[in-house]
Order: sequence, then C-alpha cells, then structure tokens
Amino acid sequence: MRQKNKTQKKIKRKSLEIQFWLRKRGIMQKQIAQEMNVSEVLVSTTISGKRHGGRVLKHLKEIGVPENYLAEKK
Repeated sequence: MRQKNKTQKKIKRKSLEIQFWLRKRGIMQKQIAQEMNVSEVLVSTTISGKRHGGRVLKHLKEIGVPENYLAEKK
C-alpha cells in the first residue's frame, strides 16, 4: 500500500456538491470512468480531492459541473 507523502495535501474540492450535482443529473462515477477509459478509483479520488486528475477535471467541466466545485491545486 502506498503511503501518503507528508507534504501532499488534500485539494479543497466541494466533493459532496459534485456528487449531488452528478446524482441529480443521473450521472454515475462509473459512467464517467467508462466514458474516459480510466479507473473508477481515479474518478472518485479526483472528485474527493485526494488526487489531481487533470483529464477527469476537464471532463467534469465539459459536462457542466460548476467550476467553483472543482477548486484546483494551485
């Protein structure tokens, strides 16, 4: 199991709002992963802010997730 680097910080994303936004529109994380040909784990960890999946963030923006929910790493 990979240990978290002590300098690594969780990115401040509004993960609950993103999940609610997706659910309200009937979009599942699994569906996003399949469309992008990436793992569900990558989608989930990007949404939660544990990872910075640039392609996933770009896709979320493209489907209309409000950008203020997707606060990116600076």
